[in-house]
Amino acid sequence: MFDLATLQPILNTAIDAVVVMDAEGLVVDWNTRAETIFGWTRDEVLGRRLGDIIVPPSLRDAHHAGLTRFLETGHNVVLGRLLELSAVRRDGSEFPVELSISTSGEAVDPLFLGFIRDISERRETIAKLEASEARFRAMADAAPAPVWMTTAEGGVEFVNEAFAEFAGLDREGLLGDVWIDLIHPDDILNVLSKRLDARAGLQSYSFEARFRRQSGVYKWMLANARPRIDAAGQFLGYLGMAMDLTEIKEAEAHQRLLIHELNHRVKNTLASIQSIARQTLKADETPPHVRERLFDRLLAMSAAHDVLTRENWSGAAVEEVVRQGLRPFVDERDPGRIMVQGPALRVGPSAALALSLAIHELGTNAVKYGALSTSEGKVSIDWTPTGGGRAQLVWREVGGPKVTEPARKGFGARLLDGGLTADLGGRPQLIFAPEGVEARLPLRLEV
Repeated sequence: MFDLATLQPILNTAIDAVVVMDAEGLVVDWNTRAETIFGWTRDEVLGRRLGDIIVPPSLRDAHHAGLTRFLETGHNVVLGRLLELSAVRRDGSEFPVELSISTSGEAVDPLFLGFIRDISERRETIAKLEASEARFRAMADAAPAPVWMTTAEGGVEFVNEAFAEFAGLDREGLLGDVWIDLIHPDDILNVLSKRLDARAGLQSYSFEARFRRQSGVYKWMLANARPRIDAAGQFLGYLGMAMDLTEIKEAEAHQRLLIHELNHRVKNTLASIQSIARQTLKADETPPHVRERLFDRLLAMSAAHDVLTRENWSGAAVEEVVRQGLRPFVDERDPGRIMVQGPALRVGPSAALALSLAIHELGTNAVKYGALSTSEGKVSIDWTPTGGGRAQLVWREVGGPKVTEPARKGFGARLLDGGLTADLGGRPQLIFAPEGVEARLPLRLEV
């Protein structure tokens, strides 16, 4: 038998509503939390039928029938179980509750102790989560690319329709670690390594790998995954999406083939031009220095083409173009005579070719007449960005013979003064300072 007098202080501090009912269905006790939840005071409900107070009208007949059956047969379907039911407040509004009932165990005049918890907020939260999940699944299924979601342990717990269609499996067949079997054997270690590194720091990660389609054909995919973190900061798993890169990869391979073919044809053309020049500008008819200059300039263009070829003709690093153009003029015994420095900047193909020719002309002039024609002379080349997608390269010579401006401009000066303007993105300046030649070359940077 429940000792209600002893239980009263405990009941009134309970976080759940606690209701005591006798065998006739009358309220025997009603704690403070029950007053808050249902809106009835203890004095108002004592001695009244519980079913008429908190049980919704649609469930009252079942409530009375269940009580009668238990008293007559001892059979019950609710005692000792945790149930979710509907209850009713004083204002008539229904709300969900969690209910558990125990009995005093007396054969005659038993008492029933009910613990009732208002789960309205829980239901609302669950409903919001379900609605949010439904929206996510709808959006994921609308995506034309594979989308997946993993658990914190790493197994896949959701894939969208595009993923299932791509793999040729139903969704259930892709859960867990099945996705690993879809990756090309040569790519698995790289993918798992990136995944482990990202998981250690709860970071996003991406990778390129070949995935097997239902036809057995592998497709290049770019996958990106972001960690899912709940409000408490708990890691829930990863959300990922993949994009088909196959056509891009094929286009890149085709582009490389075309570039190599283009370079081969350009090199052959330059070789042909050089051969024609040798036959046309015969040694007994043409001054040697003219032949040398022409051949050197053709070689400078060839070297610039080599740089662009390595860069797939997408442009070239300024430093590489400069160093390649300076190679014929660098003394391996004293490499410090030519100093090159500047930030990592890139120019487009036409600017790279123009810069290569400019460096060659400046180097040739320095060897013949300028700083590199003496043992003490030095050359410095540096460049800095000037804003707006542009930069300036400065060539300075010191320590050579005293410089005077020539009475007439040679081919190199004319080339620098105007011939390279369009490709470089501005008119170069050639300054004949007494202490050494200085050239300022504008550069249009690669965007």
